[in-house]
Amino acid sequence: MAKVLNISLYIAKKLHTSSSKTFTPVIIKLAIASIALSITVMIVSVCIMSGYKGEIHDKITGFASNIQILSADNIDTYESAPVACTPSFLDSIKKVPGVVHVQKFIYKPGIIKTKTEIEGIVLKGVTTDFNEAFFKKNLIEGQMFRQLADSEMSKELIISTTTARRLSLKVGTKVAIYFATNRLTARPFKIVGIYETGLEEFDKTFALCDIRQLQKVNLWQPNDATGLEIYHQKEIETNILKETIVSQILPLEYTAQSMYQLYPQIFEWLSLVDVNVYILLVLMAAVAFISMTTALVVLIIERTQMIGLLKALGTTNSSIAGIFLFLSSRLMIWGIVIGNVIALSLCWLQQSFHFFKLNQESYYMKWVPIRFPWEQIIFINLASFVICFVSLMLPVVVISRTSPLKAIKFD
Repeated sequence: MAKVLNISLYIAKKLHTSSSKTFTPVIIKLAIASIALSITVMIVSVCIMSGYKGEIHDKITGFASNIQILSADNIDTYESAPVACTPSFLDSIKKVPGVVHVQKFIYKPGIIKTKTEIEGIVLKGVTTDFNEAFFKKNLIEGQMFRQLADSEMSKELIISTTTARRLSLKVGTKVAIYFATNRLTARPFKIVGIYETGLEEFDKTFALCDIRQLQKVNLWQPNDATGLEIYHQKEIETNILKETIVSQILPLEYTAQSMYQLYPQIFEWLSLVDVNVYILLVLMAAVAFISMTTALVVLIIERTQMIGLLKALGTTNSSIAGIFLFLSSRLMIWGIVIGNVIALSLCWLQQSFHFFKLNQESYYMKWVPIRFPWEQIIFINLASFVICFVSLMLPVVVISRTSPLKAIKFD
C-alpha cells in the first residue's frame, strides 16, 4: 500500500513541476490563485465586519453603557421622573455577577446660546465616578473635567465637534444654557473640551456637565438621577444580565433597557450588513469549489492518455486517482496558505496604518476598522478545506469510468 502511495505521490510531483508544453502549469497556477483569492476575500471581509461591529459597539457602550436603569413612567423622553440612586440600591446592582461599573447620569434638554447663534442641546450630567476612558479616547481638543470633585458645582462643559462647528465655539469659550422649568433658567458654562465619537446620534445632541448643575435645575435631591448606566464584562450576554437585574433587583417603578433597545436602528442596520457578508462568503466558497473542480477536470482531460496507459499497465483506479488527489491537495494547501498570508498581512497593515479611509458621516468612523476574529478565521480555513476536499472526489468518479482503450486513443 505504501509503495502504491509512493508511486502516486511521485507522479503527482512530476506533474506539479512539469515544464512541458501543456496546460498543466497554467492550470495549477490559476487554481492556486483562485483559492488564494477566495480565502483572502473571505478573511478580509470577516475582519472588517468584526472591526466595524466592534467599533460601533464600543462607541455605543462607551457613551451610553450596556444597560440603563430608568423610570418606568416615561422612557421615551429626556424629561422623566427621577430614579432614587441610593447607596444601598447602587450596591445591590454592583454585586450582580458580571457587573463591572455603575454610574449615575441625568439627561436635561436645554438651549445653548451664543452672541449670534442658538441651538437645542441635551446635557448629560455626570459624577466623579464617571467612566471617562471613552471620552478621553475621543477627545479632539481641550481636556476632561478637573472640578467634578470640588465642593462647588463645576461650570465646565464638554461639547461635540458638531456643536462646536455649528455655533463657532472653541475651548475656553463661555456660553449660557437655558432650561425650561417652571420658569426659564439660565446656567453659565465654560467649554473645556471638544469630543467626536463619529456617531451622529450622540455628536449632534449631547454635551457633558456636572450632574449637580442639572439636579439643581430639576430641584432634585443629591441621590436623584435620570437613571443608572451599567457596564458589564465582555463575555457576559447583555440581555441575560438585564433580565437578571429586572427580576432580582428592580422595583416595579423602574425598568432596564439594553443598548439594543436604546439604539435599535443602529443594530438593525448592522444586521443587514451581516447578511451582505454572509452572501459574500457563500459566493467566495462557491468560487473556490468551482475553481478547484474546473482545474481537476482540465488536468484529467489533459492526462487522459496517461490514465489509459497506466490502466493498460495494470494500475488500479485508486492508484491513478491518488495521483490527482495528491496534486489537487498541494494546490488546495498552497492556495489556503497564500490566501491567509495575504489576508492577514493586509489586515495588519490596515489596522496599523489606516490606509483605507471612510466617510465618517456615512460610516461613523474615519477609516476601515480591523479586528481579528480568530474563531471565524479558523472556521473559514476549515470550511474551505472541506469544500475543496469534496471537489477532490471528482477524479475517483471520472477515472473509474475511463476505458483504457478509448483513453489511449484519446486526442
